[in-house]
Amino acid sequence: MRPILLFICLFIVFFTGCSPSPSDIQTAIAQTKIPTTAPTKVSIADINLDTVPFQAGDLPNQYKSGQIHYEWTLEFPQPIKASNVIIQKVGWDLSEDFKDDYVMIALFKSNGDAQETFRLLTPVDIKTANPGTAGEQSNYLLVNKFSGDGFYSFVRCNAFVLIRMTGADMSERLMSSYGKRIDKRLRPLICS
Repeated sequence: MRPILLFICLFIVFFTGCSPSPSDIQTAIAQTKIPTTAPTKVSIADINLDTVPFQAGDLPNQYKSGQIHYEWTLEFPQPIKASNVIIQKVGWDLSEDFKDDYVMIALFKSNGDAQETFRLLTPVDIKTANPGTAGEQSNYLLVNKFSGDGFYSFVRCNAFVLIRMTGADMSERLMSSYGKRIDKRLRPLICS
């Protein structure tokens, strides 16, 4: 009988010393609770677009990126106003003679505003780009075949992107490939 009593005493002492304290239990409960407040969502006006328009490898080596600007001379359709706009000069010659080569990214409060801007700023006779190109909707316009002057635009979530560049090697394939790269960087920032 003594060995059984000794075993029971050792058992009680051993497991009492190993059991968690009330404060350990409360800490464990607190760690498993789901937070009641949702993480704050970043405002589209606060999204940093500086690295989105151009990165090394986006275009052939003769293409370069210039000064970043935060205004656009053309007006957005009324009453639509962009919440965040970046314009970056991109082209094979960044001199003043080629000041019209740029990439513009405009973020809006809704996809409807981005779609409406796309519709209103896209010429009627523009070619709709092939499926599988950038964005949910995209198009391409070659203004001058000799100079390679072209426009490429697309909509992704709440963003409208407009690319305008000139160059003898400018083509729909080159511009849509460039648009896809911009789209890939833009998507995680604005699509939730």
